[in-house]
Amino acid sequence: MRIKYELFFLQDNMKAFIKLNLKTLFGMFIGFVSGYIHWYYWGCYWGVYPMSSECWFNCFIGILFGGFIISLTEKENI
Repeated sequence: MRIKYELFFLQDNMKAFIKLNLKTLFGMFIGFVSGYIHWYYWGCYWGVYPMSSECWFNCFIGILFGGFIISLTEKENI
């Protein structure tokens, strides 16, 4: 019985986290997609430009930029 309660409590926490950070998570998703598009159309496998060589790196940088830019535009609730 205790395990069911802990899982239910964890689900409530996850829902609250998603609700509080929905805009940032959306920005991270948009960043992921834009990183993949950048790799697909402009990626090259030679040279030293790290943004073009690997798909996972482009998606990771896109997630960081997307989350950062959206979090800058959000108003803080204090």
